[in-house]
Amino acid sequence: MALHEIVYVSLASEEMTTQQLDALLTCCRLRNEKSQVTGVLVYHQREFLQLLEGEADAVNALFE
Repeated sequence: MALHEIVYVSLASEEMTTQQLDALLTCCRLRNEKSQVTGVLVYHQREFLQLLEGEADAVNALFE
């Protein structure tokens, strides 16, 4: 299996609370596990930086 990676940044429409970020992280972890994708999610002052990695089809499907 060739590892495919995507790194991108995005901006939340408003500042997120700790509870909202925890809920988002829980959802992402479940979805990533189901898709056999790993990654990193960084949040700071409405900005997200995310790395997704795994098989190309799975990573591209999640990114879309």
